[in-house]
Amino acid sequence: MRNFRSLRELFHVYVDEENILRVDHKISFGLTILRLHYKISLLPREDDLARQTSGVECRKDVGVLDEIPGAYKSIEAVMKNQEDLVEIVAEIKQVVCVKG
Repeated sequence: MRNFRSLRELFHVYVDEENILRVDHKISFGLTILRLHYKISLLPREDDLARQTSGVECRKDVGVLDEIPGAYKSIEAVMKNQEDLVEIVAEIKQVVCVKG
């Protein structure tokens, strides 16, 4: 059996600017051979759904928790990243959401 003295495993755990726990995981054997990144967040609850859909007429029960607005990228951020491709002429607010 060989002893791998130069095998290293490093974890960097931190909370990002959006208050989400993240982990950078690196395994090296002289050179980096594996680099992983984890995003760790709690599963949404009904009160999260109610808060995120405040002012929107929609279902607010456990049956639609997988469709919680926080599961998607911010439309504002997406559109800002597309400024060189499109001209934003108006912004609208969703007031109704129909599912199932």
